[in-house]
Amino acid sequence: MGNLPGKIIVTAIGSDRPGIVAEISRVLYKHNANILKTRASAVGNLFILVMLVDVSSADVSSDWIKEEVKEVGVKLGLGVSVEDAESFRRRKKLIAFDMDGTLVKGETINELAKAAGVYDKVRRVTEEAMEGRIDFKEALTCRVKLLKGLPLSEIEKVK
Repeated sequence: MGNLPGKIIVTAIGSDRPGIVAEISRVLYKHNANILKTRASAVGNLFILVMLVDVSSADVSSDWIKEEVKEVGVKLGLGVSVEDAESFRRRKKLIAFDMDGTLVKGETINELAKAAGVYDKVRRVTEEAMEGRIDFKEALTCRVKLLKGLPLSEIEKVK
């Protein structure tokens, strides 16, 4: 990927529909951010987009762009992750998205929690988020941390 300061990675995943690339690109263009590389795939109804974006000449901060791209993702019903390109390069072992039932059937995190023996704890955190006592991002982070140590073989069984 070369030199990565001033660059971000935009990852979007969700139900395929026209306009996803256009809407995200429109936000980037509006702020003078340059798309360097794009990969998009559709598998059945699932659409995945990954963009390498240079924000070094943008007219607003990269944090501002990240928030706007995420807002567009919400409007389009997508799960969106925006991260600095340097952190994106780090090897990831597992990526967690909080998705609704339009793409997956059931609550995958609950099935993983049952396999890990922490279902009741995960359920309580979910309830706190649904009742507004903690925000969803914090709840997802907490629930995923509870799964720490779950063997890959158990994760692969949950489909």
